[in-house]
Amino acid sequence: WRLALGPMRFKRARTCDPIDESKHVFPDEVIEVTMAAGRSPYLSPAGGRGIIAVDPAWTTGGQSDESGVVHVSIDANGVRHVVGVQGLRVHHDKLVDHVVTLAQVNRATVYVESNGAGGVIAGAIGKRVPCKPLNTNATTKRSRVEWLSAELASGRWSFYQPLGYPSAELKRLVDDLQTFSFESHCGDRLAALLIATECARPFEDRPKGRVIRNFVRSL
Repeated sequence: WRLALGPMRFKRARTCDPIDESKHVFPDEVIEVTMAAGRSPYLSPAGGRGIIAVDPAWTTGGQSDESGVVHVSIDANGVRHVVGVQGLRVHHDKLVDHVVTLAQVNRATVYVESNGAGGVIAGAIGKRVPCKPLNTNATTKRSRVEWLSAELASGRWSFYQPLGYPSAELKRLVDDLQTFSFESHCGDRLAALLIATECARPFEDRPKGRVIRNFVRSL
C-alpha cells in the first residue's frame, strides 16, 4: 500500500492523519508531471551528456545508510533524464567498481559527495575514470534543493520509465522527494539526485557523450 499510494497518501488513507501539503518542498503534482515525462515517446535520453552522481556510504550494516547512485542524461534541449537510480549496501570497493563500470560504458563523468570517507571513495574512482569530489554543507544542500524544486516545476526533469511504469528504485526516489524536509535526514537516492542537480547545470551547452547501458551489471 505504501509503495502504491506514496508516503503522503498512505499516511492520510491508513492513519487518518491530516497533511499540510503546502509544506511539501516537492509537490505531488510536480512529481507526477516529471513521471509522465519519463513515459513520453517524444522525450529520449539517448545521446545525452552522462552524469553519475554518488552519495556514498562507508559501512554496510543492516541499519547503515545506503549508497545512493543516480545516472542522469542531459539531452540537447537541456532536459535532465534520470535513467538509473539505486540504493546499495555494498563494500566500498565493490561500489567503486560498479560506478567505474557505469562511467566507462556510458562515457559519463562521476561526481561523489566527498564528506568524510566519501573523499576516499572519490579518490579511488578518480584513479580510473573522470571523477570530481563535491563537498556538501547546509548552504550547498539548500541551494541544490532550491535548484531541483525550480527545475522540476519548470519541466526540466524526466524520470525515465522505458517499460511504461516506475521501477522499485524509482519509487523509492519519489518517496524521498515526497517526504523530504530540511529538518530530517535526506534519503540516499535523493541526496545523489541533488548532487546531480548541481553538476548538470554547467554541462547543458557542452559536447555530449552517450547513454549506452543503464544499471544492468549485477552486483
